[in-house]
Amino acid sequence: MKAAIEQAMLILQEEQKRPTIKYQYVSAAWPVEMQFQEYQLKSQGYGASAAGTMALAQVRDKQRPRRVRENPNDYAFESTNYGLLMAIFGQIPAGNPRLMFIRALLTYTVERAVPHLQPHQAPYPSWNSHASALPLVGEFCIRNGHVDLLIEGLNKAKLPNPSIAGMFRELEEMIAVNFDVFSDAELLAMPAALKDVRAMAYQQTWETKRDRGGTKQLRNSHFRQGFSAVGREIVDSIDGFLQECEQARYFYLKGALQQTRSPEVEGDKKAVVDYLTTLGFDDLMVKSLNAAEQDMQITATPFELKNALGHLRSFLEQLHIQGAGKVLQSGETLPGNWGRATKLLRDKGIISQKEEEFITSLYTIVSDEAIHPLIAAREYARLFRNIVIEYGLLFLTSLQKKSVKITAATP
Repeated sequence: MKAAIEQAMLILQEEQKRPTIKYQYVSAAWPVEMQFQEYQLKSQGYGASAAGTMALAQVRDKQRPRRVRENPNDYAFESTNYGLLMAIFGQIPAGNPRLMFIRALLTYTVERAVPHLQPHQAPYPSWNSHASALPLVGEFCIRNGHVDLLIEGLNKAKLPNPSIAGMFRELEEMIAVNFDVFSDAELLAMPAALKDVRAMAYQQTWETKRDRGGTKQLRNSHFRQGFSAVGREIVDSIDGFLQECEQARYFYLKGALQQTRSPEVEGDKKAVVDYLTTLGFDDLMVKSLNAAEQDMQITATPFELKNALGHLRSFLEQLHIQGAGKVLQSGETLPGNWGRATKLLRDKGIISQKEEEFITSLYTIVSDEAIHPLIAAREYARLFRNIVIEYGLLFLTSLQKKSVKITAATP
């Protein structure tokens, strides 16, 4: 544990100097925010990805609350240092050791003083050119299901600081583009969860003021000179974030009523993504899932739905092939196709005989439907997407319990 924490501190120190976190636009569709500049930008050689990056930059510091994107797969979170933290995290036993590790990250970053950098060295979500590793730690906590530990760490802060301001700016962006990293229950609990840290920041926003009747001047005994600007930024950021939470909850409700999004399945998808990262699977697998989501939007054509099934088939293939590579013994050969990988996983006890029969049947049907028919119905595509996610969670849970070898995910 000591070595793991020391390695993590080195990563956080690097993140503070040269931040790596960003959101990349991965949709093939031209971003709606840039529709009026589409002709001009395309004539200059810009594609949808670059336009999406520009769209994101335009709303930062100009919109609060930020508009939450209904499709949370348009943007993908990327960070080299996040991948390195996950590689360390995957080698730590589950339970209390992992909680200890996360608390160490928070202790190191929540109240840490960070230097003032040149503007070009302190990109978003830095505040007032102060870059911190806390936004990275915030992403790490939330994406690994430990919002509670993040709140616990924030509540220990005695005064507002640029690190906390930067982290809440990152949370505003996270929910705006990837709202499904939060469960509906987490979104509902946010106002109460952030009450104390907001109050701490608010105490530094005023020194004296009139009471409601305007007859008496009140003096704030908690006020300390030099913290009002960062305190106001944190309060405004939290308020914007909480309004975004309300919009995200609406999208969960809308999806459930239209039968396009199940909160339970979305929560399981988040767990699948977390396992893939923790166990060191290629990040292309997450991209395959997200690509399937892109092709299953409400306006998707039959051909796009057909493509979605193709992505789901690729995900299943790599799930078993890469999973088999993690249980090989010395001298054993990595299976080169899905069938051999599935047999090896059965022989190693990762999946049972019944599970092998089930997933083989599913793989066969997905392959047939993805390749041969001209049209794949929306209900058919949604059914297989949900089954693949649930099977992926079952498989990865089993793999993790077998204490498989961990390899770093592709940056």
